[in-house]
Amino acid sequence: MRVSYVRETDGGPRCSVMFNAEPLGFEEGRRFVSDSEDSDGENAPIHNVTQSHQRKNRWHHVQDLDSFFTRVYQYHQQHGLMCMALSSSFELIRFIFIVWFSTELRHCVDYSILFRDHDNEHVTLFDGLKNRTECHASIRNDATWVFFLLFAFIYGATQSCKLALRLFNFLDIKNFYQEALGITAEKLEHLSWLQIQEKLLDAQKLNQMCIHKEELTELDVHNRILRYKNYMIAMIDRQILPLQCRVPIFGELTFFTESLRINLEWLLFGKHLNNPWAPFSSFQLKPQYKRRACRDERAQDLSKRILILGVINLLAMPVVFIFQFMWTFFNYLAVVKREPGFLGMRKWSLYSTFALRHYNELNHQFKERLSRAIKPSNRFMESFVSYSLVEVAKLISFLCSAVLGVFILLGIVDDDFFRVEHALSIMTLLGILLGVTLSLIPDDFFVPLHFELLSLIRDHVHYISNDMIADPKSPATQKKFSTLFQMKLAYIIEELISPIVSPLFLIFKLRHRAPEIVDFLRQNTVEVQGVGDICKFALMENRRSFVDSQELYADHHSTGLSCPKTDMSLVNFSVRHPKWKPPKEGQELLEKINDKLARMTNVNDRSLFTRTDPLVASLSPLDSSLLAPQVPYLGTISENSTQSYTNKTQQILAQSMAAYHDLGSSSHRMATSLPATSNAAFEDSQSSSVPPPMAKSSA
Repeated sequence: MRVSYVRETDGGPRCSVMFNAEPLGFEEGRRFVSDSEDSDGENAPIHNVTQSHQRKNRWHHVQDLDSFFTRVYQYHQQHGLMCMALSSSFELIRFIFIVWFSTELRHCVDYSILFRDHDNEHVTLFDGLKNRTECHASIRNDATWVFFLLFAFIYGATQSCKLALRLFNFLDIKNFYQEALGITAEKLEHLSWLQIQEKLLDAQKLNQMCIHKEELTELDVHNRILRYKNYMIAMIDRQILPLQCRVPIFGELTFFTESLRINLEWLLFGKHLNNPWAPFSSFQLKPQYKRRACRDERAQDLSKRILILGVINLLAMPVVFIFQFMWTFFNYLAVVKREPGFLGMRKWSLYSTFALRHYNELNHQFKERLSRAIKPSNRFMESFVSYSLVEVAKLISFLCSAVLGVFILLGIVDDDFFRVEHALSIMTLLGILLGVTLSLIPDDFFVPLHFELLSLIRDHVHYISNDMIADPKSPATQKKFSTLFQMKLAYIIEELISPIVSPLFLIFKLRHRAPEIVDFLRQNTVEVQGVGDICKFALMENRRSFVDSQELYADHHSTGLSCPKTDMSLVNFSVRHPKWKPPKEGQELLEKINDKLARMTNVNDRSLFTRTDPLVASLSPLDSSLLAPQVPYLGTISENSTQSYTNKTQQILAQSMAAYHDLGSSSHRMATSLPATSNAAFEDSQSSSVPPPMAKSSA
């Protein structure tokens, strides 16, 4: 049977592709519709099926598989339709509350009455509220606030429509779970994503949701869900996006915020809101971006789009900043008052969620992996102690504790003391200052273990370069790691100033990188049958022929080897999906890891080819040499577990990565482990004597 696929591109030629395929039960010469123009899980239309031919079920030939698989994943991760409806509705209610409450505080409260600027001593909260007529008149006289309310109304109305469409689409997904997968809402909580994915692949064989391939693999599903995420990971790893900037006094900083991420995803991929000028149209890179002859023209057009987007952000900056400030104020003020040390706590930065992420790693898998590194990461950053600062903190904490203790004692003796002017304010400030200073003082039995902690962190994070391991006590290592594991205070400040900095970033930095972005998309996009155009690194094919001498990123491949992120992504994906068959080049890498593990653990009592499954055979020493002899096979671990990321799977993954890192010590694979790591720094680290990471794990 011959199938014709026809697409009219924006500003480009009419493309027609003819290919032969096996009969699938529909008419000769039938024309099928491509994926919808918006593959974002939030904005894509409902998954209709072609009606020109009657089928036994409604799930044959889903038009937009990207959004379909994304919604199937989100439905499981967000615990069903009811939880999703509540979460989305409450998010909209929070937005409405912030707008209403901010307006009330600004225009409808008489602060002169609340602050006792009058003779009446008996004042209630309602006495401080203005009447509605005076309140409305005050709002009308404030042009800036009227514009803010108009913008908020448009945004709220748009979000309401999107919420209704989202719930309607997920009602369709709920029916898919019940009809095609046989999973009711009661069973959903008891199944892991790996089990859902297995049922999804079985449903493809029966229903032919994708008509380009009879059977789909786990990698096909992940590439559909993470198509654009993989591009973002690669661009950050290859430093295509200029996220680093030099600031006086602070030196070089990495700036990457939520608003900047949303702008980039809309600009390049058309996510969050339809963008007809984006390089990607649905599941394909536009033909103009694939031609080297159109490179300058596309770069100029992209640069112009970035400039326009930056100007729009600049014009919307006052409104966005007001909302961002109000949201931060309402969200964090009470927490800081209750826990003064909250601002000194740390969290994984938004930059780290891309820099430390493997290709084809789903959100829950990534979060579970990094969650295991939170405690050692906190201990590692606490190991960098400034003893002079500790002495200052001890003095300040003593003074604050003495004054605060006296104030509390006076309040106990006579509660009229709390009515003294500014008494409560001083006690509150002293409490916050005391909490901050106490957080700077280490425990009496605290012992800094820089190397041990950083090695433990690498077991979970994976992307820790050898130069950091070689000198874990250096200020450079502290600064690099603090970029990944930042203080919450730094995160809050970045998000607050993001409406101001993001337009400047787009206009003065990203716009000049348009040629590099166009080159990256052209050189690193491959077409896969049944999936479409994806980032070539997401294939995890350990090929030496990927990069030629004319590539823009030759410095990353000066040794002729593949990118370490690709290798480690292959190991991660193989351990998580034992039934997946890796490519030939990837199989060779897994065999090298097996050999290394056998030598490191002195266990050679099992052949690499004792199992019929090539992948399980390639990883067979992992569960035999590292776990108890009676531990079940990897396939059993993955299939029977209600958790998608068990301790056993984690141990297997950690040991595999340790073996890979040890291989890298002799073959220079870790030369580009972190995007900011230079080859010179790597070569320096090789001259240092570093204990192998496996030694700690084996102990």
